[in-house]
Amino acid sequence: MRDLNIRQGAKLLGETGIGSDDHVVLFYKEDRELVQAVAPYLAKAVRSGDAAIVIATETHRRAFEKALQDGGIDVAKARAGGTLVSRDAAETMAAFIRDGKIDPAVFHHVIGGLLSGAAVGGRAVRVYGEMVALLWDAGDVLATIELETLWNELGRDLPFSLYCAYRSASVGSAEHDGAMEQIRSLHSSVRDAPIDAKPAVRPSETKFSEALSVENQAPATRSERRDGAPRERREGAARERILDACYELFSHRGIRGVGIDEVVARSGVAKATLYRHFPSKNDLIIAFLDLREQRWTRNFVEAEVLRRAEEPEQRLLAIFDIYDEWFHREDFEACSFVNVLLELGRHHPAGAASIRHLEQIRSMVRRFAEDAGLHEADAFVQSWYILMKGSIVAAAEGDAHAAVRGKAMARTLIEQHR
Repeated sequence: MRDLNIRQGAKLLGETGIGSDDHVVLFYKEDRELVQAVAPYLAKAVRSGDAAIVIATETHRRAFEKALQDGGIDVAKARAGGTLVSRDAAETMAAFIRDGKIDPAVFHHVIGGLLSGAAVGGRAVRVYGEMVALLWDAGDVLATIELETLWNELGRDLPFSLYCAYRSASVGSAEHDGAMEQIRSLHSSVRDAPIDAKPAVRPSETKFSEALSVENQAPATRSERRDGAPRERREGAARERILDACYELFSHRGIRGVGIDEVVARSGVAKATLYRHFPSKNDLIIAFLDLREQRWTRNFVEAEVLRRAEEPEQRLLAIFDIYDEWFHREDFEACSFVNVLLELGRHHPAGAASIRHLEQIRSMVRRFAEDAGLHEADAFVQSWYILMKGSIVAAAEGDAHAAVRGKAMARTLIEQHR
């Protein structure tokens, strides 16, 4: 996709377009400059019916979505239809970090799976990512270079364009001139933000170690919400509390059994704040499903499978080992994607989004099956998927050994497709 020569591969992009296999880097001073540069790149994919993937901080994800909405794009519809996929940079990165270091194999499975799922139906994929910026801001220069390199390696296997961005102030130190020159050389194009952009609010800085522990942070108290923290930080914390509340409520009690008033009470925000972030309950449900994929499919099932097993066949079987532990937890909540689909139907926007998220699970299984060299991969995946979902239903009915039974049948299925 992108074989680059130092210096020769980089060029000033200016206002020219971004090719289907380009790896572009932007150096910007203010958030307004970033949004002005990236939003049109994302909008082109959404309007074409292709896929735009955003892996960014909460502040930037909200800014991009607002720009798309202001530009006439129905963001909720785009997310439900899979043309806009939004992921938190720190949480996504946590899925392929092992003992404080990037695991290249896990990166290829996690990020490759995300891109392959977005490309379903032949969609072209445009990615905006700032995981590298989080690593740089945390002072991990070598990991930044490694991650940029891994993106290029992934680009040789999968077709996509990639847009990265660094804040100019964070990379301006002469101390790291050599490293920054190397990072520039890893991109096909270098873009400088327009100099006439108006100033914007600077986002709160996120250190890598803090970002990885985001799910363990306690919700802010009222006194903390009244302190002098920047508004975007308070707004981001409010949105996180709303989603955390929805995650617990929707996962365990379904959609129709939970009202907006209960979400407001659980999250501790005003109803006006909730509707500022999520104009309708459908928007809230779709955001919950996105979070569910990140936390459950990616960070729980897939990441744990990759941690436990190295051989593709063993990775397939490890799914049922993880399920067995999950089924025995007191907070076992079954499959939220299936629950929402059955509750709301496939023609509801959230039902359609659930189908898309379920396809991500099948894509994960398909990658393992193909790596294992199994025959008739499509038929295998469908049969395997039935075993996975069937074991979840059996566990919900009270069968404590559903995963063990499923694993035994899974072994037979692998034998049939060798």
